Amino acid sequence: MQGSIVRTAEQEEYAHPKHNLFYLRDVVTATTNPAVSVHRGRIEPGGEILPTKARLKPFMSSAGMSSALWARNRFLFPAAAV
Repeated sequence: MQGSIVRTAEQEEYAHPKHNLFYLRDVVTATTNPAVSVHRGRIEPGGEILPTKARLKPFMSSAGMSSALWARNRFLFPAAAV
């Protein structure tokens, strides 16, 4: 199996087409691995990732507070919480 190094800081950032003030850089896409999709995202203050049908959306906040809506309950997360 051949490995690769992905330097996302060098990639062009693009706006997510469905979420508000949410910007992405690709780490792994279906082009290189059809089994998984991994992105590095940045959300602006006041931005929002709208509900989807995805089963799992892990995230980590590197600064500030984040909140997540799960089963109609809102949870607050400080920076560096997963």
